Amino acid sequence: MPLDPQAKALLDQMQSQGMPPFDQMTVAEAREAVRIQKGAGYGLQSLAMLGYALGMAGRKNDAAEILERIKEIGVRRAVGATQKDIGAQFLSEAVMISLAGGIAGIIVGGILSFAIQRIAHINTIVSAMSVFVAFGVSVAVGLVFGIMPANKAAKQDPIVCLRYE
Repeated sequence: MPLDPQAKALLDQMQSQGMPPFDQMTVAEAREAVRIQKGAGYGLQSLAMLGYALGMAGRKNDAAEILERIKEIGVRRAVGATQKDIGAQFLSEAVMISLAGGIAGIIVGGILSFAIQRIAHINTIVSAMSVFVAFGVSVAVGLVFGIMPANKAAKQDPIVCLRYE
């Protein structure tokens, strides 16, 4: 059965980089490849869990952020800002922070991918689709988790905000 042209091109590329063909790979080499793949999977899962924990810790600070800026909210409301204006301000700040985090994540991911290729001699594939999806998720998380503090800040009573010490 003849090989698909894409599969043949991939096998040729692997052989040109020093990898033996699959039929010449020893059991020990195959086990090592599986071990590396599992280790990378565990590493990525740990990194995702760390990101989740940091995100949850950041959400805990929302109430503190509103209390820190309560005078600002009161002054803005006193000079004519509507609830919609205050909500839009807090929401846009949350989205901008998530945009910055998404860009930083793309940069760090690219650097790590390059480092893995150079140091471990493991081919990494970073597709444009995976970058766009990761960036979109970053912005979506900022938007979703920015709505609650934005609404909470917008609903503050301006008189109470100006009196707050």
